Amino acid sequence: MNYYPFHIGDPFQTELMDAMKCRDAATTARERSRANARIRSIRLAAARAKGSHTEDDWQDLCKRLTNRCALCGVYGSSVILHKDHVTPIYQGGSDAIENLQPLCQPCNLAKGPDAMNWAAYRLEHGFE
Repeated sequence: MNYYPFHIGDPFQTELMDAMKCRDAATTARERSRANARIRSIRLAAARAKGSHTEDDWQDLCKRLTNRCALCGVYGSSVILHKDHVTPIYQGGSDAIENLQPLCQPCNLAKGPDAMNWAAYRLEHGFE
């Protein structure tokens, strides 16, 4: 049964489908947990094969956005910015800096599957 609508590309797709079958066949919580960890690992490997970033790339992006949340604009020493993938990895997104945006925790948790690139929008139009 293929209920995974996103194709992450070969050679990862076959490996991903096998891991998902193992998860579906798991009979204990420990087996499911291990299978889910394997699925996350495969998806991340596929994302990094499409593109990756360095810590300097991430810091540069945050600096260009003046260390603000790309969605709500909040900033300050108490704000922790999360790396949000514009197109989520589970939907076939890459780990390239062009697919990342800094979001505060409330915005990141509320975002859901929205694929709006707020970082690109803010860099072009600002926060006001």
